Amino acid sequence: MSDPRPLRAGPWSLTFMDGDLRDLRVDGVCVVQRIYAAVRDERWRTIPGTLQNLHIDAGPDRFRIMFRRQHRLDGIAYDADFAIAGGADGHIAIAFQGVAGSAFQRNRIGLCVLHDGALAGSPVRVEHNDGRSEESRFPLLISPHQPFFDVAALTVRPRPGREATVRFHGEVFESEDQRNWGDFSFKTYSTPQARPKPLAVAVGDRVEQRVELSLSGHGLALAAEWDPTADAGLLAAWGVSRLRAVLAPGGDPAPLRGAPLPLDLVLAGPPESWPDFAGLRLASAVTVPTDRTTPTAWVERLRERLPGVAVGGGHHRQFTELNRNRPDGAGWGVLDIAVDPWVHGEEAASLLPNVPALAAIAASAQLIMPGAALHLALAHGRRTHLAERHRGELGTRWLHRAIDTAAAAGVATLSLGPAQWLPSRPRDGAAG
Repeated sequence: MSDPRPLRAGPWSLTFMDGDLRDLRVDGVCVVQRIYAAVRDERWRTIPGTLQNLHIDAGPDRFRIMFRRQHRLDGIAYDADFAIAGGADGHIAIAFQGVAGSAFQRNRIGLCVLHDGALAGSPVRVEHNDGRSEESRFPLLISPHQPFFDVAALTVRPRPGREATVRFHGEVFESEDQRNWGDFSFKTYSTPQARPKPLAVAVGDRVEQRVELSLSGHGLALAAEWDPTADAGLLAAWGVSRLRAVLAPGGDPAPLRGAPLPLDLVLAGPPESWPDFAGLRLASAVTVPTDRTTPTAWVERLRERLPGVAVGGGHHRQFTELNRNRPDGAGWGVLDIAVDPWVHGEEAASLLPNVPALAAIAASAQLIMPGAALHLALAHGRRTHLAERHRGELGTRWLHRAIDTAAAAGVATLSLGPAQWLPSRPRDGAAG
């Protein structure tokens, strides 16, 4: 077994291991557990495969993989070529081209997709090959029979405002509830079970299939505070796709030029203190002084310096100060707000019940600066003595509840705080 290789394709985070794609997440939610190819003989034995000529070309938000897998068992010979590509736009394509090197009997050859079992009970749009579509749900209780037949595409909503579609090409696919066999997933596969089996395979017979993943809408983007020592795998597991970097007046931006993810840049000084932005990969930039609400004139200066980048301002301390000292203008692209959950005390019992306040802050902030993308920054990192509390189970539950609340409230970006404080084992979850 090879070491897992973390990859990104725009908002998607995933892992490549032994020829399979695993743990495909968007907005921090596991949508697909695994995408793989199966060669099954007439006794449902899986014909093992070995990888040949593996080539991986990966960047910060895209990848391309090519390899051949040779399947051999008891005289059965089957070879398959794979081309897998993921782009910064969130489109992922897996192409499978298989050819038989021997004659044998088979029950299944082709690509399989395992949607995560946490989607049980969640809405799904099922598209069929004749163009029809229907709104359905993944079974909440274990379905004894296939819940979906003649599947051309399955679309789920991992978070409010975001849709993730898996589309199937090359044969007729259907879905089954893998929980029947103790596997926590819903499998979509080709060669429907109602068809006679086994099927004869002749030397030279070919199978060509393709699976495509795409995203639509604008879900909640997750960020973490910039830290060059942060664990890239942990950031990916939490669905972090941006890094929040605060630059003090006179600060050196050079280390930020090597950031592995796009930056939400926070400039803490006046315009005359801003650095040269060349070489910075920016998702957004805000100018936020430490002692007042951002003057709109500063936002306009920043827009001049960074055409094409979403820019704005806010207040360094808490929503209270922004609410009492509102912006002196309009038209900001971003409204940035810090939220310290411990501002009134450090009782652990108060942390979870206070999460709904994020939705109230979002609703009020959207009226203060209509049309601006709302960036909320969880500011618990100001209290360094609480780091272990946030790395534990309480911190895990709090972050997931904050993510769900912010997504439902229409927040554009939520910063999860210090990267080193992220709990090491994020639990899976899906908005229903």
